[in-house]
Amino acid sequence: MTTTRRLHVVDMAAAPEPPYPADTKANGYNLEFDVQRIEASDTWALASSDERAWLLRIWYEAQKTVPMGSMQANLEVFAARIGCTRQFLEAHREVLLRGWVLHTDGRLYHDYIVSRVQAMLEKRVRVRDKVRRYREKKQELDSDVTVTPGYVTVSNRRNRKQEQEFREEPSSLCPPEKKSFVQEPCVPPASEKKSRNKKFLKPTVNEVAEYCRQRRNGIDPQYFWDTNEGKGWLVGNTKTPMRDWQAVVRTWEKNRETYQRSGKRETQADKSARFGDYLRKEFVKAGGGDPV
Repeated sequence: MTTTRRLHVVDMAAAPEPPYPADTKANGYNLEFDVQRIEASDTWALASSDERAWLLRIWYEAQKTVPMGSMQANLEVFAARIGCTRQFLEAHREVLLRGWVLHTDGRLYHDYIVSRVQAMLEKRVRVRDKVRRYREKKQELDSDVTVTPGYVTVSNRRNRKQEQEFREEPSSLCPPEKKSFVQEPCVPPASEKKSRNKKFLKPTVNEVAEYCRQRRNGIDPQYFWDTNEGKGWLVGNTKTPMRDWQAVVRTWEKNRETYQRSGKRETQADKSARFGDYLRKEFVKAGGGDPV
């Protein structure tokens, strides 16, 4: 079946069903494209240098649609979405629309982009299950802890022996001169209290871009912002809220320098960042302007 026939399905009953729900959104996630797979594809081989820039533009815009990874079947709307004329799209449709298939919801889907969206949805489910198990475990542990003025009793079934020892001896949190079983609450001195009330202000993409330009580190500010926005501005893979985004930028610099010096294999995040740089350069080279 040729590309033209795929876009003009008369009998909608012959079209396939959408691959995922119609309300699928990015919600801070970015699709990670395999650069080597794209460069080895037949579509990339058939495309001219100008057409490659428009292919990248189409894939970039498909991430922002709802449902994610799909495009409008109306060619006029399709062309307006990527920033070209309908006449240009019609003239290059054999390459630009290659692999896009019309589904029963009236939208176009590409098999490779669909596979990346489905991988993203599976990752969401794993993260959701992990958070649920963590909360259930935390709730179970919290329900086994009893706090009373003077001492703390841990009634966890794994700590029965420790509980007995704790009842026989005074708490180590209190001054050693307090020997009675029921003791006054121990309040830490004011000098030990740390000031943690400083509120984190999320930076804008322009602020990140300006800071990266000053340091000349080559980091993609949009990719940095999207990555941390998707994680809720947490530090690394932990649950610790971020306090200094500029320090995180410097950490990214050190990680990139480490990979370059050691010759280690490039991570998927590095590939995505490199692909984003390549996308912008190719599109600007074709006269389309900066897509971001």
